[in-house]
Amino acid sequence: MAFLTLAQAKEHLRVDDSAGDADLTLKLAAAERAAIEYLNCNVYADSTALNAAIAAVPATLAAAKVTYDAAYLVAVAITDPDLSLIEQGYAMSVYMRAVYAATRTRQGIVINEQVQSAMLLILGRLYEVREDDAEMPRAAQDLLNPFRCYA
Repeated sequence: MAFLTLAQAKEHLRVDDSAGDADLTLKLAAAERAAIEYLNCNVYADSTALNAAIAAVPATLAAAKVTYDAAYLVAVAITDPDLSLIEQGYAMSVYMRAVYAATRTRQGIVINEQVQSAMLLILGRLYEVREDDAEMPRAAQDLLNPFRCYA
């Protein structure tokens, strides 16, 4: 979901023309994703969307457990012990990804001005620094840290 518009991005970057809109749209999506990944939780447009996502977590986990149980039964029935362990591990990893996604949802936040500002700062970095640079702007980190999830 886009939390910032192309118009907001262009205003922040002081871009007046539309020649680079495709590139800017790509960088805007990357900036939003970078901020969300740094937060380590999902971000929602409003409390209604957050509450709906949280309400869906139990059903999603139940479905993941059913899938895990079925995959585990298949895995333990494999006669080759090495292949059986590999398949058991795969079944567990699929289930754990569902648990991780549920945790990110339960700890989710509603988008706010600080998070949007951090996204714009990250966008500015992506826009200005065209070569390989793994650093997130320190100011963006400072804006995101109060909302960051660690579990």
